[in-house]
Amino acid sequence: LLFLEDPGFRRDDGYSKIKAMIKSHNKKQQLKQAESLHKAKQLDEAIALYQEILKDEPQNVPALHFCAMAYFEKGALEEAEKGFQDVLKRIPTFAEAHFYLSQIAYKRGDVKTALDILEKAQGAGVIHLKLLSFQADLYRESQAYEKALLLAEQILSKVPENIDALMCKGLCLIELKREIEAIAVFKKTVEIDPAFVKGYINIGATIILAYEDCEAALPYFDKALSLDPQNA
Repeated sequence: LLFLEDPGFRRDDGYSKIKAMIKSHNKKQQLKQAESLHKAKQLDEAIALYQEILKDEPQNVPALHFCAMAYFEKGALEEAEKGFQDVLKRIPTFAEAHFYLSQIAYKRGDVKTALDILEKAQGAGVIHLKLLSFQADLYRESQAYEKALLLAEQILSKVPENIDALMCKGLCLIELKREIEAIAVFKKTVEIDPAFVKGYINIGATIILAYEDCEAALPYFDKALSLDPQNA
């Protein structure tokens, strides 16, 4: 391609277009390299390469998003927050960016702001399983059990075998004094995953709550212990 630099080569013969194509190809290769570094947890090196891409292409959403992700994984929350906000300026419905902004607020101990971010995203029509699941957990943590239960049921209407949503539902039912329903929900988790230790523990604990029957609960605790002797 050295001939393209020949001063006699006519610029309107496609020189600019070809040069732009070469540049675009190089940026794609850089992005792949940055992603490989990112996956290898070489976060500083990945961030440096993402930033190099963004100097020339500030509107490159994948580079913006992955750079913010790398900052988040590194624990640099301010830089991550700015990156995800920049993503949303370009694509306001980008669910992952809303999710990580909420996660950042939560990591700072600000549950209210974390919920506000998720509720505003939902109000704007951004519906995503990851957002709903985290929102349900935050409602439960905030003792808004009815709201958490509704969201868990919304998730289960789309993905009936989602164990996280089943666990959230069961735990909310316990708080709402609906222990017998909770037992059935926890039993569903071990039907889906027979090696799910927490499911057996919750069945046993909820049987005791509902019936005060330690003997009936014991087989479930024994099963949990057999699956995970150190942590059950």
